[in-house]
Amino acid sequence: MGAWAIGTFATERAEAKDAPEAAAVSRAAAAPFSPGGVLALQHAIGNRGVGALLQRVAYTPGSKHDHTPSGKWADVQKNPNSGFFENRVCANSSPQTVVDLAIWAKFDDKPIAKEHLDWYLTKGKGADLVENANIEKMLRSDRGVQAMIETRMPSPWPTTGKWATDFKVEQSDYVDQDLRFAFGAIDRLDIEVDFDAKTITGWFQDRYEWHPVYAGLYKKWSDDDARETNCVHAALVELQSGTAADYWMKGEATVPLSVLSAGAAKKKSGGWF
Repeated sequence: MGAWAIGTFATERAEAKDAPEAAAVSRAAAAPFSPGGVLALQHAIGNRGVGALLQRVAYTPGSKHDHTPSGKWADVQKNPNSGFFENRVCANSSPQTVVDLAIWAKFDDKPIAKEHLDWYLTKGKGADLVENANIEKMLRSDRGVQAMIETRMPSPWPTTGKWATDFKVEQSDYVDQDLRFAFGAIDRLDIEVDFDAKTITGWFQDRYEWHPVYAGLYKKWSDDDARETNCVHAALVELQSGTAADYWMKGEATVPLSVLSAGAAKKKSGGWF
């Protein structure tokens, strides 16, 4: 049902006895865009409530490169064009072995990033990955992202009303390296602060994909640059000839405004995505 999913409810009979409006919402939850579903919502919470549920946030998708396998791994191996260690591994290994070694070296201690990589490699098959819990973690605890919000907010903070902004999150902006390896750069993070409710809502829709740069093998976009992990990116794209598939990371979360406070300086780190 996407990031605005209404939720899981008890049996309809119990709801109807204790809370008729909740029962109507439960009926609508099964098929919210069907005529019956929308009608049930209108009866339960009114037209304005329907609008709030069905249009909770407006997603702006990030860029989508759609790199596809070249089928020419041997050409990558001839000139891996990567870091010293990556060059040696890629020149002597299959794409699957390269990825297995990358998991061992960089992902085994990062459970959120590992979940994202597994979704890409075998589990997702191109389906969206709902990021609500991970966005909540980012808003609550990543001082780098929090600082980006704080520096954009009006000063002094209003006591009432709403304020909104959006910005790109670069890999160097994160403090939490698990989140950095999971999300990579986020093309557009939307933020809305409700000063009456004292909450922050954040949401994004960004593409999980890899970006190898090899002339004649993969289409090059203006924001594609060869990195130390260039041949690892190529290995991951080549695995799309099997079960691997790009997908959308998509979700939203609301946290208390009190999570924002003065904190430690941001930690810089090298790129991976």
